[in-house]
Amino acid sequence: MSWKQHLFKPPWEHKDPEIRRDAVAGLQDAALLQALPSIIVADEKAEVRAAAARRIDDLGLLSSALQSEKNAKTSDIIAQRILSLCTSTAKDRPDLESRQMIVSNSTDRQLLELVASLAPESELRKLALGKVSRQGFLGDRAVQDPESDLRRYAATRITRLSTLRRVIDETRKSDKSLHQDLLSRLHEELLDAKDPAAIQEEALTQCIALESFTLKHPDGVENVPAGISTRWAKIEGHVSSNLLDRYRRIVARLEQDAPLIETAQADKEDLNGPQADSAPEEIKRPDTAKPAPPRTSKLPKLMQDLEKFAAIPGANPAADRLRKMQENWQQAWSSISAPDVLELALNEKAKNIFDELQIIIESALQKREEVLEQAETLLAQLGQELEDGSLHKALETRHQLTELGKTLRNERRWKAISRNMSSLHGRLQELRDWHHWSNDKIRKQLIREMEILPATDLHPDAVLDRVKSLQSQWKELEVSEQIPGDSHYHAAPWMWRKFRAAGNKAFEAAKPFLEKRDEIRDKHLQSQKQLCEQLIAAAASENPDWTGIDKLLKRTRKEMRDLDNLPHKARKSAASRLRKALEKGNAAMQTHYVDVEKQKLKLVRAATQLSYLEDMDQAIREAKRLQADWKSAGRLWRSRENELWKAFRKPLDPLFGKLKASQESDREQNRIRLNSQENLCKSLKELLTGDDDSLLEARGKVQGLKDSWRDIENPNRRLQKQFQDHAEKFDKRVADYLHKEASQIHQNWWRKSRLLHRLESALLEGVIEDSLLEDTRSKWPDSTEEEIDHLLDDRFKIITEGNFVAKTDKQTGKQATQLCIQLEFLAGLPSPKKEKDQRMKYQVDRLSRSLSGDVERMSAAAEAQLAEQEWLTLPLLPIKAYATFERRVKAAIKEINRNNSV
Repeated sequence: MSWKQHLFKPPWEHKDPEIRRDAVAGLQDAALLQALPSIIVADEKAEVRAAAARRIDDLGLLSSALQSEKNAKTSDIIAQRILSLCTSTAKDRPDLESRQMIVSNSTDRQLLELVASLAPESELRKLALGKVSRQGFLGDRAVQDPESDLRRYAATRITRLSTLRRVIDETRKSDKSLHQDLLSRLHEELLDAKDPAAIQEEALTQCIALESFTLKHPDGVENVPAGISTRWAKIEGHVSSNLLDRYRRIVARLEQDAPLIETAQADKEDLNGPQADSAPEEIKRPDTAKPAPPRTSKLPKLMQDLEKFAAIPGANPAADRLRKMQENWQQAWSSISAPDVLELALNEKAKNIFDELQIIIESALQKREEVLEQAETLLAQLGQELEDGSLHKALETRHQLTELGKTLRNERRWKAISRNMSSLHGRLQELRDWHHWSNDKIRKQLIREMEILPATDLHPDAVLDRVKSLQSQWKELEVSEQIPGDSHYHAAPWMWRKFRAAGNKAFEAAKPFLEKRDEIRDKHLQSQKQLCEQLIAAAASENPDWTGIDKLLKRTRKEMRDLDNLPHKARKSAASRLRKALEKGNAAMQTHYVDVEKQKLKLVRAATQLSYLEDMDQAIREAKRLQADWKSAGRLWRSRENELWKAFRKPLDPLFGKLKASQESDREQNRIRLNSQENLCKSLKELLTGDDDSLLEARGKVQGLKDSWRDIENPNRRLQKQFQDHAEKFDKRVADYLHKEASQIHQNWWRKSRLLHRLESALLEGVIEDSLLEDTRSKWPDSTEEEIDHLLDDRFKIITEGNFVAKTDKQTGKQATQLCIQLEFLAGLPSPKKEKDQRMKYQVDRLSRSLSGDVERMSAAAEAQLAEQEWLTLPLLPIKAYATFERRVKAAIKEINRNNSV
């Protein structure tokens, strides 16, 4: 044992009974399982003992605990546990001997009957059956048990004839062998009880058996067979005189060896009644024979009375009448010495009816006994409820007792129950008074709630609902205090007056809203009347607007659903008016529907003919026209519209399917073309992302893209604009690049010209320093393939090689002056005054050459460009002259370029 177990008790020994109960019910501890036998007996709390009982499988231990248990609820749980173990089909159920011991020692009817019904072993069921005496249960087992031996054993324990007859009837088809055996047993028991009908039947059977024996021994015998004589001796003192004479006559003939003809004649006499002459028919003349008297049997009349009685079976009074009818029937049957076939059939039928009525009456008596037991239980329950102070339960129980009493008025036991119930009436009234005192507190609370209603911010409808609810609660309190049969019991008058005044005040607070709502409802009612008039007028129009009628019908149907928005008194007449308008509108629409349906059926037939058209385009155009006609034809009710629409679309769908496929193909081609155009735009845009140096190399690709674009027919406008924007942007960038490059070359020419004049001027002075030469060489721009670059480069090369002879020439100055005049003329700039004559002469010569056609006419920019190149290649000029001429040339060229840009 661990130290924890020394310090702490296990949970099933805890002081708290709930903890002990939970531990006993759920723990799987081995020590707990060993302690269960002591817990079920020794624990002080019933719920703990009950929890232990649910886990114990030892029937002996459970049986001992049941005998010592004083708590009724725990006793029931132990008994249920014992019953569950005895009827268990599980593999781990208790052994058979222990269960047999429980059954042997038990007197509990419920346990015995359930074991007899549910136990898996036949010997255990048989043992339980042996201790059961309730005839109805034995009858049930005789019919329902799965083993034939147990069914027969249960049948042997049946002592009540009505139960035996029920088993015989229910085993007619299910167990024929048992059915026959029980029939024989019932017959024997009826014989032992000296039942007249059974004795009559047995006597007739023995007479017939003896006659059959006689026919088999025509020579006669000394003694009657022992079986027949023994059974006859058993009933001889109770047999009717007719059958007794018949039996004795047959015995005498058998012992005297009488001829067969006499025996037959005697049988005929017994069967048909006495004859006038007993002589053989062969020696008796027909005309001398006397006719037999007519038979007067009471059985048909008694059968009619019996059938009428069986149609409406009763209870106790009917049992007395049934007994009397049985006696009358037996007397009538006993008076018949030789019954014929009809009488035998009536007797058999009567026996069945009597048996059925007996079962019904016994069942009714049993039910009445159950009702009386229920009434006694309810009476005890009523006393307990009065003791507990449960007024409502007591009133309900009293009502149930009263209802049961309606069917038990003449019962002696009920009279005693009724007297006891009357003796409890004073206690019931006293309890009602206490209940009334308690309800007064609730009434005061209802009054307070009613008084504060006008001051709340509730919606008027909510206020009215609350008023109705409070009034209903008040009424329920009044009803709950009433005792059926007593005078009406009221609340205190001052309470009722105060409650009613508060309710009136709450209603007055909501009255303005109600009046306004009534006004709105009246307006809605007038609007509804106008709607009905419009619908009736539209339906009766010569040229009805069917769309408008359909809308009016929908509005009218909606109004029919919204009758709650009308005044209460006007709802019935409004509903009638709406129905009348709907009938007229629907009738008109039905007429319209007939026309629309005919037209749409024609369209359906026309649609079916489109499949025969060879021209696809014509078929599509015709289908579209039919669709337009369908739309303009109007609409039917939804189900018919959908049905015709499906029939109409069935031949059109293949056409539109082909059209859709063709359109899809066209769209695919358009997508391909669009993709190609997008690719061209994308390619051109990608070329624009390159630097300026790569633009010149991409001009060929761009030209190819432009050629490809020109080959596209009907290009997309958006993409065409995009492509053109990209092309223009590319051309502009190329032009800007070329312009920049040309400008750079042009600037290089001027730089080279200045550098050459600087060097040549230095040589003209006679000295050229190496530093100047190196500086010039370092600043000398790159050359191009232009001729002017070659001329300038050659002059620089001559200087660097030392072959240049520096000298000035007056002709160079004149040439420079002439170039300045030419450029200033082209630019529109004035020349120096001293050169006025030279400029005039230039203008005259220029005009003369132009008129003679000796020179080719060119633009001012082209002419200025040639003049500029000539200026840049002029030989050495003096420094001052060069600077002056340079300024004039630059100013003129700048002006010419400005004019050209404008």
